[in-house]
Amino acid sequence: MPDLAAIAPLCLRRLEPSRPAARRALDGQTGTEKWGFTTGNFVASSPAIGADGTIYVGSNDFNMYAFNGQPGAKKWASTTEGKVYSSPAIGADGTVCVGSGDGNVYAIGP
Repeated sequence: MPDLAAIAPLCLRRLEPSRPAARRALDGQTGTEKWGFTTGNFVASSPAIGADGTIYVGSNDFNMYAFNGQPGAKKWASTTEGKVYSSPAIGADGTVCVGSGDGNVYAIGP
């Protein structure tokens, strides 16, 4: 189990209004930036945190992203056929499920 005390106070914010696809992870207690990333379009979904500390978030660029929770390095991106507005859910076996604007639910294996 990851140190959730280190991850839980994390919040994602837009870097600047003119760049809606740019996000940064902030420490929820101090407001200091932990890491940042840019997707191909804006992010409307809330992130989910896996048991190993991986952060999952969908983007309107048709992708579901996985980031390492501490350094913020991208682990992978999985493309859907529509914008990903919904927030991901993580199954007991680590499968990430997310709804897409194409009307499908995607199950991305661990």
